[in-house]
Amino acid sequence: MSDKRKGNGFSDLVCAIRKTHEQCSAHAGQAINVSLTLRNWMIGRHISEFELKGADRAVYGERLLRALSVELRKSGVSGCGARQLYGYLAFYRTYPGIARSVTASFKKLLPTETHNDMADSKVRSVTAKLKAPEHNLLTRLPYTHFEQLVSIDEPLKRTF
Repeated sequence: MSDKRKGNGFSDLVCAIRKTHEQCSAHAGQAINVSLTLRNWMIGRHISEFELKGADRAVYGERLLRALSVELRKSGVSGCGARQLYGYLAFYRTYPGIARSVTASFKKLLPTETHNDMADSKVRSVTAKLKAPEHNLLTRLPYTHFEQLVSIDEPLKRTF
């Protein structure tokens, strides 16, 4: 390679490719995090809706989550142990309006009935009442941080 290619033009090329890689990697990481968080929120929503409808009154609480965990494991769905399912349910109940903050690119991940329910329902969470920016939470926090927030009993502390 001649010295001319190693000069500014070549350095600029390396810099442009590095920046492109970094930006795309960051975007991909954020997209994965948002998708995982929405997946866990939706799982919690499905469980909550099932309980509200009383679809199977013989199985409640821990028994429901244990049975569901076993069946999901058989179906090849990962990350759905009974304790994790309980966490997803708590996440949904703590942040029921988080799906409202989904950007258009992520809305396609949500079932159509979720869009309709969100338009008709009132926000029930204290976080929403305190005007916590759920969009910022969704796009800036990994799901593990939501787990920590959900474990805080006092809504004001959680919002802070």
